[in-house]
Amino acid sequence: MIGVIIGAALLLGALGLTAAAVVHNQMEPSAATALGVPFANAASLAVAVLAVILLLVLYRLGKRGPGAKAAIAFGLACVVGLAVLLPFADSGVLSTVR
Repeated sequence: MIGVIIGAALLLGALGLTAAAVVHNQMEPSAATALGVPFANAASLAVAVLAVILLLVLYRLGKRGPGAKAAIAFGLACVVGLAVLLPFADSGVLSTVR
């Protein structure tokens, strides 16, 4: 049960990190915040992959708890979404520079 909560918290943190980097760049557009968007997205992708691995290991060990399958599905959706956003963040589509 606690493992599923930790995995879900990691996934929400990963999504929040990317969203915070994009919002920060939109509120204060500069070269520094624009360069932070792809790094934040890459870090979020890494954290999301680790969270999915954690959830899968816990599921295989039998410590399932309620919502384990839903957390794994949400994690896989997060990984796919962040992987799709990575080329856009790297090319500068998600960031603004003045």
